Amino acid sequence: MEAVRQRLVLLITLAALALILLSKYLLRLDLGHGVLKFVSDFTGGALTFFGMVISVVAVCQLTHSELERKTVATLLSKPVNFLQFTYGKTLGVAAMLFCFCFAVGLSGWIMVEYTEFSLSKVPPEFLSDKPFSSAGFWVFVLCQWLKLCLIAAMACAVCSVSSSLMFSVTTSFMLVAAGILASIDTGPLADKNIAQIVATVLLPNFNFFSESEKYAFSAPSCIQTSAAAAYAAGYFVIAGAAAAWCFSRRSL
Repeated sequence: MEAVRQRLVLLITLAALALILLSKYLLRLDLGHGVLKFVSDFTGGALTFFGMVISVVAVCQLTHSELERKTVATLLSKPVNFLQFTYGKTLGVAAMLFCFCFAVGLSGWIMVEYTEFSLSKVPPEFLSDKPFSSAGFWVFVLCQWLKLCLIAAMACAVCSVSSSLMFSVTTSFMLVAAGILASIDTGPLADKNIAQIVATVLLPNFNFFSESEKYAFSAPSCIQTSAAAAYAAGYFVIAGAAAAWCFSRRSL
């Protein structure tokens, strides 16, 4: 409920929905992709960009508000331990992110279906799109939600060792950017320095979720989706446990 009441979350969600509803009319920005793919990719971009902002900012604001108001001491004086406190915050944000992904995914799906219907009278030889898969599209949305939950858990771990909201938000975004760069496959012959190796081990591997981008126009892979879900759940649990341990070691 705290996460839902944040005005920034509502503002970002409305901005994402507005952009997706206008995606069909922004095709003049397209660089040669198919019409349906452009609308689908536009939805994916909104999910990723705005979702990452919500994941980081919501967790950091919720956690630091408890620390700054000293209400965390009141919570922990009850039969609530550090694990419950940490997972309570992250799971609350995860539930809010699910609603965000569903709303954005639904608007994107409606726009793709509407665009596909508007193209029904166009001769097939003038179209470059593959058949749109609704099931694959929703699997893609699910994978993006898993990725956002993973980012939220990582941001919570950062908050556990930080005393400043601005530092937590900035560091979390930097770690997400570093994780994206570390996940880029540079080939087996590319030289990697120590920093890249450490980043590859400690930071999340977003390659588990990048494969889902093609599901909207192809059959989704159960194996890859299950692997992404298992990886996100494992990272979520480990990051939450690490955050709880760090909270238990600091003065609250």
